[in-house]
Amino acid sequence: MRLFSLFSLLLLVCVSVTIAQHPDAGTSIFSFVNIDYDANSVAMAGASVGMPGGSNRVLTNPASVAGIKHYQALIGYRNIIDDIWGGPVVVSRSFGKYGVFSILLAAITSGDIEVIREVNDEPYYTGQTAGTQYITGGISWAYPVLENMYFGTSIKSIYNLIRIPDNAYSAAAAVIDAGVQYQLLRGRFITGLALRNLGFLLWSYDEEKYDLPLTFEIGMSYVPLHISNIRIALDINKRKTDYLNFEPGLEIAVYKEFLKGRLGYAFSWRDLQEAIKSFSGEQDENYIKSNWNAFCVGIGLNTDIEKTNVQIDFALQFHTVSLPPSVVVSALVEF
Repeated sequence: MRLFSLFSLLLLVCVSVTIAQHPDAGTSIFSFVNIDYDANSVAMAGASVGMPGGSNRVLTNPASVAGIKHYQALIGYRNIIDDIWGGPVVVSRSFGKYGVFSILLAAITSGDIEVIREVNDEPYYTGQTAGTQYITGGISWAYPVLENMYFGTSIKSIYNLIRIPDNAYSAAAAVIDAGVQYQLLRGRFITGLALRNLGFLLWSYDEEKYDLPLTFEIGMSYVPLHISNIRIALDINKRKTDYLNFEPGLEIAVYKEFLKGRLGYAFSWRDLQEAIKSFSGEQDENYIKSNWNAFCVGIGLNTDIEKTNVQIDFALQFHTVSLPPSVVVSALVEF
């Protein structure tokens, strides 16, 4: 069991979104579902609930795909740390008056990690392997309920498998997401609401009960009237067993719709409190920024090839802890 505990701790560090943990941290499960998987959202530090988009927004606000006219497909890649990586796959299709349906999948895998033990203070290669896989998948539906107002919902299953020599541990849950999005001023102002991961645990690694990563998020974005090449965005979310988080972002059309630059910075209410304390000299010297994400930056390329629109996004996600930046790439195709 010691090997299992150490391995679980390593994975928790790799995929957790907080370092200076909330007092209730450790009572929740499936923290990997809180990670942003598409490069567009990552570059904006997570600000996506009130942003225009399509299949690349399904995982954060299922209402965002309601405007799709035909087909869209998203595929992406992101690294977490060393050999731990993952990505999303989403396929959406419009069925006219019946709305837009999407099939979605997001996963993280460590591959096979060789188990090394110490014998007489020397590393001993056992020839055995360990690993983990996180998978969430489901189906989503979005529909324009009123003019400029869209509703969407997703039904998802979440699964995690941890393999160690001679043993395997798993956990699973069934959840739903729901969201709305409302557009004003011909899309210059967009606001959205999303509730994610509302459901129940099917089984866990042991007999203990864990909280699901239930998240409520509100977001908005705005294009100033006389600065039409800039969209300003802000998401505010509250996850169970986490602080209130703020995710401001900025998208700049560098060259029409062909080239866009994006940047963002995520911080929590606790971070803000500590920043205020620092001005009065009362800051806790041992405090570490609670939000795992720090500064994020990226670019997006958008072009038409034949009758197919292709959008390729790149992002770098810098972290609070001493880890190399995460590289995120995604491609969105509409045809």
